[in-house]
Amino acid sequence: MSMKSVIAVVFLALGVSACATPAEVNNMVSHPDGKFLRQAPTPLHDNTQVTEVTGGKETNPMWTSQVSNPDFKQALEKSLKAYGLLPYADKSPRFKIHAELLDLDQPILGLDLTVHSKVRYKVLEHQTQDTWFDEQIHASYTATFSHSPLAIKRLRLANEGSIRENIRLFLDKLLSSTDKLAQKQ
Repeated sequence: MSMKSVIAVVFLALGVSACATPAEVNNMVSHPDGKFLRQAPTPLHDNTQVTEVTGGKETNPMWTSQVSNPDFKQALEKSLKAYGLLPYADKSPRFKIHAELLDLDQPILGLDLTVHSKVRYKVLEHQTQDTWFDEQIHASYTATFSHSPLAIKRLRLANEGSIRENIRLFLDKLLSSTDKLAQKQ
């Protein structure tokens, strides 16, 4: 058996023996980079709640890593908390957030694995049911061979990165529209 054949068999055995694991919540959490730390509070500050997350899938260990609804919801809540939008006190928030994972486009093969996510976010005022934000956010993230030699792990890392970037883009866009939101008060 040639050296190339031995290496190919080893990599095939590693790939087959690895089981897919679901995306990890903490790796999907977005943290603010400082540009949205404001003096004047936004109407969203300490005033949002994630009420519904749909479209996610449970991971089949024999297939590919996925993002489940509960994990996506938890990552979104932790991100809202990091941005100062999730209430710390036991109060009824003014705004509710719905997130629908429309697509998680994953590659089948490759050294560099890029996952594209598409999520529709809706922010509604709780009492009036007025829609304050309703947009689809597209994001992608590439996990390279240097992240992990195991393709199954690279795919999980790409899933997590894509969702983290998607949440970041959503929150940046939402907070950028604070002036518009404040005018509706």
